[in-house]
Amino acid sequence: VGVTDNPYGGLGFACTDDPNDPLPKTFSYSLQVGPYADPGQYTFTNVASFAGNAATGSDSWKVTVNVPGQATQPLAVTKTAETSYTRTWNWTIAKSADRSQVTLATGQAIPVNYNVTVDATPSDSDWMVEGKITIYNPNLNTAATITGVADEISGPGNVNVDLDCGVTFPYQLAGNGTLECDYSASLPDGADRVNTVTVTTDGVVPGGTDAANIQFGTPSSGVDAAINVSDDKHG
Repeated sequence: VGVTDNPYGGLGFACTDDPNDPLPKTFSYSLQVGPYADPGQYTFTNVASFAGNAATGSDSWKVTVNVPGQATQPLAVTKTAETSYTRTWNWTIAKSADRSQVTLATGQAIPVNYNVTVDATPSDSDWMVEGKITIYNPNLNTAATITGVADEISGPGNVNVDLDCGVTFPYQLAGNGTLECDYSASLPDGADRVNTVTVTTDGVVPGGTDAANIQFGTPSSGVDAAINVSDDKHG
């Protein structure tokens, strides 16, 4: 009979009357299993068969192949927070002199010494924070299904965040892909706060989060920071 193997091919022949090649006869060979392009579980089956004038038969062997995928990494989320506010200066002016009454003879003149004092106190307003949220998928071969992006600001007051990612959720972020969102919010005061973004997902790629401190430094704009002082008699 002729003996073959699928997928190896022909293995040879076996017969009952060959004293130099008695039965049972074993055919030995090796096959390479793999490679597989994608992670998963596979079954590798090869079938050996024989065929003679009338006799036929076959047998098979299965090898279970496990191809583990790379562990999925969570989304890498980062955010910035740039603050701004306006400082308005409120000014006061006061005038005094060393005399409030004088008596002069005809043709006489005497000096009166004046003091003009100005002062200012600041008033801050229009507190605002804005920035960019960057979402990166570090899984090269696995897309992430982003179901939402939430941006929250701690502290007192009802703060509404205007968030724009330029896409509709749920959104498929390809492996090695990046999604950027812009946000801004008006704040009730200049208190220190924490701005936290949370990205939620559905599927094998976990979401992510990041936080940035909101702190106000030098005013971004000023109103009446300087004034011109004049006098109707002096100029």
